[in-house]
Amino acid sequence: MFIKMYALGGATYFKSSFNRFDCMVILGSVCEVVYDYIYGGSYGVSVLRALRLLRIFKVTKYWSSLKNLVVSLLSSMRSIISLLFLLFLFILIFALLGMQLFGGHFNFKDRTPPANFDSFVIALLTVFQILTGEDWNEVMYQAINSQGGIDDGGMIYSLYFIVLVLFGNYTLLNVFLAIAVDNLANAQELTAAEQEEAEEDKQRAKEKLENEIANLHKQGTLPGMTGDELELPEVNICPPSPQSAKDVAKKKAEPQPEEDEDEITGPKPMLPYSSMFIFSSTNPIRRAVHYIVNLRYFDAFIMVTIALSSISLAAEDPVLEDKSKTNQILEVFDKGFTGVFAVEMLLKIIDQGIILHPGSYCRDVWNILDAVVVICAIIGYIMGKGQGQNLSTIKSLRVLRVLRPLKTIKRVPKLKAVFDCVVTSLKNVFNILIVYMLFQFIFAVIAVQLFNGRFYYCNDESKLTRMECQGEYFIYPGDDKPPEVHVRLWRNRNFHYDNVMAAMLTLFAVQTGEGWPE
Repeated sequence: MFIKMYALGGATYFKSSFNRFDCMVILGSVCEVVYDYIYGGSYGVSVLRALRLLRIFKVTKYWSSLKNLVVSLLSSMRSIISLLFLLFLFILIFALLGMQLFGGHFNFKDRTPPANFDSFVIALLTVFQILTGEDWNEVMYQAINSQGGIDDGGMIYSLYFIVLVLFGNYTLLNVFLAIAVDNLANAQELTAAEQEEAEEDKQRAKEKLENEIANLHKQGTLPGMTGDELELPEVNICPPSPQSAKDVAKKKAEPQPEEDEDEITGPKPMLPYSSMFIFSSTNPIRRAVHYIVNLRYFDAFIMVTIALSSISLAAEDPVLEDKSKTNQILEVFDKGFTGVFAVEMLLKIIDQGIILHPGSYCRDVWNILDAVVVICAIIGYIMGKGQGQNLSTIKSLRVLRVLRPLKTIKRVPKLKAVFDCVVTSLKNVFNILIVYMLFQFIFAVIAVQLFNGRFYYCNDESKLTRMECQGEYFIYPGDDKPPEVHVRLWRNRNFHYDNVMAAMLTLFAVQTGEGWPE
């Protein structure tokens, strides 16, 4: 630092923000070293010692891409500060609302939980805890119980927490990630621009040097060289204009805007193949079936049937499965729904054929899903009439009925497009999953080395070591009851790092954010 100050001068040195940052870090460290030498120990401002860790950022001065990333992140601070202010207003509003709804209601008989809404400061901390996702559902359950429980109208208060999590956690906090990703793109563009500018500067410097050499030679100031010895590279002074490039791009794009204009309209044509070797393309039965299947009202009717079927599945009583009268009535409706879906499958097979030719029924994955659901439901009803009514196989076949709502995906083009996009992205997700598992495995191995066998504890909290955790101890239940005698046990916690598989499970629980501080 002193060498730079001597070489550049104090005024020039402190013009650079990076030099000011470097000077602050060094002076803070020097002050603490001097204080430690004179008085011994630190003078309590440990942040100065932590500033030494910031020296790593000096590398960014010589690493162009990393420097651009840091610069882009710093330039986004204005947006982040605005977002932080918006997030603070959001927390403030929900903290005040929580005080109005739950203030003084979290004082249960056994205890008052740390997360409550009894004061403004604690309400702010409680809302912030909920936004981080840390045990937010426990706070919601306590709020429901404080308002009378599920049976006495307390369930409606869960909307407060649902809205808070949806808009706070899943929306506002994720905007930080969006800003970070955007800054990554900006950093890449800045690095590319710098590289291009460096190449242009190099080319200009080369041309300038060649021009100076040529001028010196013409003036006769370079002895021993003639005009024939100097060869200058050819320079293209007429590069293609941007307008011509735009025209070329426009011409390339023209054959595609034509495809959009020539979209196929009108009724769907019948496949020119024989269906199941029985119904030809001119067969009147197949032509009538084709007409029915392609009616707009046919798809609407099936959509309504799917909705009603889903409602009936939601209305079933899973506790009194065999004794509930409601389930008996809904089973009759379910048989009717299954019959409708079976007729739909049969009509489409007559229209399209089974599998032998292109465009046939079983060459579409969605049709296969429909067929599996319908056939399994029919098999379940047939087997249910026999002696094996309580077999788990029948129940597992009928469980497939819950897949009926998926039938709507094929019938809504925009929904199907989104679903196809998700399926396509699973290829990249699979590759990322492999990297994630390797990352998880590495940290699991490190955790086993650090914490193997260290998560054991004694059920008597007053004993901290295995040698002390022996014999028996008393537990006083209160209410003038006699003390209970319990045996001291040396146990392992549910989540530990004694082996790699348990460590990977523990690390996964930590990454979900649920109870990770504990």
